Amino acid sequence: MMRTLRRRAARIARRSLRRDAACLRPIRPSPWAGWPGAAIALLAAAPAAAQLEAGPAPLEPAGPPAPPPRAAPPPPPGATVAPDSPFRPGTLGFPFTTLYAAPTGPERAWTITPSLGLSLTFNDNIRATPRNREADLILGVSPGILVRADTARLQGTLNYAPTASFYARNSNENRLDHRGFGQALATLVPDVLFVDARASATVQSLSSGFAQDDNASVARADQVQTVTASISPYLVQRLRGLATLRTGYVFTYSDRSQPQVGRAPSDTGFGPVGFRASEFTSHQGYAVLRSGEDFGRLLLQGSVSATEFEGQGTYDGAYRRFVLLETGYAITRAIAGLVEIGYEQQRYNTVPVTEVDGLIWAFGVRYTPNEATSITVKYGRRDGYNAAYVQGRTELGPRTVVYASYTDRLSTSALQAADLLQSIVLDPLGNPVDAQTGAPVLPSGSGSLLAQQGGLFRTRTATLSLSHTLPRDVVTLSLSHDNRRPVAAEPGQTTAPTAQKATAISLSWSRPLDEATNLTAFARYGISTTEGRGDVNNYSAGATLTRLLNPSLSGSLSYRVTYREGGGLTGDVLQNIIVAAVRQTF
Repeated sequence: MMRTLRRRAARIARRSLRRDAACLRPIRPSPWAGWPGAAIALLAAAPAAAQLEAGPAPLEPAGPPAPPPRAAPPPPPGATVAPDSPFRPGTLGFPFTTLYAAPTGPERAWTITPSLGLSLTFNDNIRATPRNREADLILGVSPGILVRADTARLQGTLNYAPTASFYARNSNENRLDHRGFGQALATLVPDVLFVDARASATVQSLSSGFAQDDNASVARADQVQTVTASISPYLVQRLRGLATLRTGYVFTYSDRSQPQVGRAPSDTGFGPVGFRASEFTSHQGYAVLRSGEDFGRLLLQGSVSATEFEGQGTYDGAYRRFVLLETGYAITRAIAGLVEIGYEQQRYNTVPVTEVDGLIWAFGVRYTPNEATSITVKYGRRDGYNAAYVQGRTELGPRTVVYASYTDRLSTSALQAADLLQSIVLDPLGNPVDAQTGAPVLPSGSGSLLAQQGGLFRTRTATLSLSHTLPRDVVTLSLSHDNRRPVAAEPGQTTAPTAQKATAISLSWSRPLDEATNLTAFARYGISTTEGRGDVNNYSAGATLTRLLNPSLSGSLSYRVTYREGGGLTGDVLQNIIVAAVRQTF
């Protein structure tokens, strides 16, 4: 079955390369670019509201995110499952909402797989508090749909699985959570006119510290629902071998809200959290002119991008405007030198008002000795300060893959959620992976040790992961560091934003026990620091046993424990969760 996926992906990749040879090569997704207000929007994979272009990531080209490839790549080696396993577990190997088996049978232009999941959860501390612990049984009902399209005119993937949770003793915790990702690329005029649409819906902890994004660990008062969607029509004009011109428009919608307002979230170590709900739309126009093969080793790219925001608070009258000239020269087949120069104007309606107006520049190098290795390192000025940028992937032999990244950007929580949407593609089973490296991606904010706050932040993020694939096992070791420093507050924000930083190390392992049974496990330790409150030690571990009961029915049994101490807590926080789940596909 996995071999069928690989053959399909290879065929689609070759077709994509032929199309790219006749038009503009996709611009790499920008980590700065800025999904269910309604389930219909996700099911259509082309919502009426659309894409945030929050400006390019530090030292990355201006312009919109690239459209998704004609089909997503096959599952990467580090996707927490063995290569020949029929399972694709969800976040960190726990399939609470995505118990999909690999598709079988002949390749089809359209594949629609509806499903229904049921879960029974025991949580011995539903609000994750150090005192007054309360246990409960939770029934979860999760209908899902996985749609894949691969036609001459439309390519895309949609994976949407909302979950309704019903508590036996605490009915005030009942809720409906929306989770999903969708991407689609429509070709209106071959090689000339395209429409890119994408959307995401995620749920995360407001006060942070949980191991993953699921329904069992986060109390309703401590929950944030994020919906981001975008649609972008664009034109591509190839000027023979001289250059390629791409122009387009991007419309973005973003909404971050709390299902239960007017109630302070539980204090899980960070104290009161200065979160404010936000909703905005943005309109972006852009043009990118890129040199062609006639220039040989020299690459030139000029871009103009202007984004205007409509919304309240920080986004009232906000804008981002960039003019950028990028040059690259292939010194050797493996090494290219990079130089950038341009100008930026940015404004946010914060307290005080944040304005950035000045030159942007960067220099760096890109190292690509083979198809398995691509490393880009840059240093320069953007967002009003100097910063470095690193993005890389390499293989240490045939079984080991290493991913690394470092970004330093001016952002808000809502913009970070939109960043994620523009930096991922979906694999054939609808799971998000990084568009540049192929590394598995957690939903926005999931697993973070930092609280969700309102305001504008300078955010430094570093990640390093190593995935080792054996014939039956996959082991992944990950390191991460986040550092957020407040730049300005949200208008009307009653709790001032505070500086936070966190460092975490995690280890995950997956092994098929037989043709129908898979075992996954993980462990993580993290230390987080909040200004004025000290350090919090976070420990979490768990395991899941998943079994394919028949070709269309999967079942799982999992256990997870989370423990936190320090940071001014009035006692240690311990939470144990046991989940039994089944999912039927139709």
